[in-house]
Amino acid sequence: MKNIAIVTGASSGMGKEFALQISKKVAIDEIWLIARSKEKLNETAKVIKLETTVEPKVIPLDLTKDDSFTNIQKRLASEKDNVKILVNSSGFGISGNVIDMDMDRQAEMIDLNCKALFKLTHICLPYMTRGSNVVQIASAAAYVPQPKFAVYAATKSFVLSLSIALHNELKEYGIGVTAVCPGPVDTNFFKANDKNNAEFSKFAKVILKSPQYVAEKSIKAVDKKKMVVNTGLAVKLLYLATCSYKKIFFAFLSKSFYR
Repeated sequence: MKNIAIVTGASSGMGKEFALQISKKVAIDEIWLIARSKEKLNETAKVIKLETTVEPKVIPLDLTKDDSFTNIQKRLASEKDNVKILVNSSGFGISGNVIDMDMDRQAEMIDLNCKALFKLTHICLPYMTRGSNVVQIASAAAYVPQPKFAVYAATKSFVLSLSIALHNELKEYGIGVTAVCPGPVDTNFFKANDKNNAEFSKFAKVILKSPQYVAEKSIKAVDKKKMVVNTGLAVKLLYLATCSYKKIFFAFLSKSFYR
């Protein structure tokens, strides 16, 4: 039985950086790289082969399509490997008023950011053992509703809420679940929305972090079984202002009703 990592969105940005760092820092034999672009996944795989002894497996899939999950289920059932770490990094965001943007494109954002993340988590959990971890890429946008980013922020609130609940459900099995909530990160997502939203751009550039910084901080937090990772002082302050009371209330509920 091999120890494997599965990383979605591994063709670029955060997903690619997580794949590279996990290959170097986590005790795995193989890493599954999932995204739509086979060409870009091959580039990620090439770096992993050059810099580590981990075997990369390129799996080009569109996670908005149901048959992609059938594909993953069959692979896991056939190989029966231990999923040491799952990183759900696939996702995208678009900015603008809800009424002005294409409805189907916004629905696709919900499918990828929420539905695909949930389905892949559900599929992988039976192949996890004590010491395994799930990393869900949420966002600081999860903490407050955001005009111009209404649907995107709502999808990230879903990711955060699901992750916190799963963290507590799976604790007794020794499986960690960590929600990563970065502020603006220097990826294609930021560059696209930088052009479309001047107000967002001015604020974001002040607190912009690199994918390398976010991935490194997140992997350290995963090792400590942390529930939520906030990157940067501004994001930590936002968390304290909007969510710290929820953590206290949730801890009370967990002890009182969910023993």
